Amino acid sequence: MNTPLILTFVGLGLIIGVLWFLTRLLEARKPAANADSAADDAETGNEPLPYITRDALLTAAERSFFAALQTVCNGRSLIFAQVQLSKLIYPRSGVPRWQTYQNKIDRKSVDFVLVDPDSLKVQLVIELDDRSHERKSRQDRDDFVNRAIAAAGLKLLRIPAAASYDATALEARIRQAIKGAAESPSGALQS
Repeated sequence: MNTPLILTFVGLGLIIGVLWFLTRLLEARKPAANADSAADDAETGNEPLPYITRDALLTAAERSFFAALQTVCNGRSLIFAQVQLSKLIYPRSGVPRWQTYQNKIDRKSVDFVLVDPDSLKVQLVIELDDRSHERKSRQDRDDFVNRAIAAAGLKLLRIPAAASYDATALEARIRQAIKGAAESPSGALQS
């Protein structure tokens, strides 16, 4: 082939590439410029929303543990699953960097919360620890959650995920974890 023809094709390729890049760049900027109108359309029902249903609220391991918890609690405690940490604790008012502390808990949740059925006061927070808790990033998150829950004066119990649970041993661990918490007039899972 001759050199001028090759250079012409290379030049055309570069021009097409630059035009493609500029087109993509302009398209990427469009939604940001119209974010408010898109949000308004979504709120007024003019645009289909991108949400779909999750298969289940709990993973298979969490469902297995939930069944064991139901047996152990037997109506003496209410069981809440996947509770946002910010629904359980919050930073004291007047604390410097209040919003920073709030942001640290806003997007975190705990696996299970046992609650007194009469007063609806939290008795115990339970985290079910599977293999993901062996990762450094998860350990850092767990350490923060442990410290935040303790600072707020709540009790936390970490249970290793298992294929099955011994109800008697689980109840003993839960009773021991709750022991020392405020006395409950309903006798909910206290020794």
